[in-house]
Amino acid sequence: MSNIGIAHHTSKKRGTWSAEHGTPEHVIELVRRIFGRIGVDLASSMVFNEIVRAACFYSRMLPCPDDLDADYLQKPTVIYCNPPGPSGEVKRFFDIWQRATKQPNHGAFLIYNIDHWRMLRPTRPLWALMFDKRLRFVGARHQANFGSVLITTKKPPRGFGHIFRWEP
Repeated sequence: MSNIGIAHHTSKKRGTWSAEHGTPEHVIELVRRIFGRIGVDLASSMVFNEIVRAACFYSRMLPCPDDLDADYLQKPTVIYCNPPGPSGEVKRFFDIWQRATKQPNHGAFLIYNIDHWRMLRPTRPLWALMFDKRLRFVGARHQANFGSVLITTKKPPRGFGHIFRWEP
């Protein structure tokens, strides 16, 4: 089963892939607190967009193009992404997100597994928020077995985890 273009992570259980898992609502509220309204979600679905409430979103039915960049977008906007599961997809979506969030655009990128974060390289200084608690993704039965990181183009507020500047 292809996971391209869906905002979720997957884990293998009893030889089959689990259900899609969306961003927890409190994480989306934090993104709104930092930036305001989310304009574009790079990897979502109709169900998950009920939480994100992006003006437009890409999904499995309408995958995000690899060449999406700031010039493609009509006006300045906030771009969010909770990428699909496999580490190769995380890197691909992170590269798309970095191109799309050049000035005047801003955004947030949720890395649900801290191990995936180590393979990514920023092209400019960004902010990273390591959550104090493990996240429980929408649709998941339990909290994640790993830490999560929210990468942002603006400094996040204190009180949600450890914040630091992430340099290229």
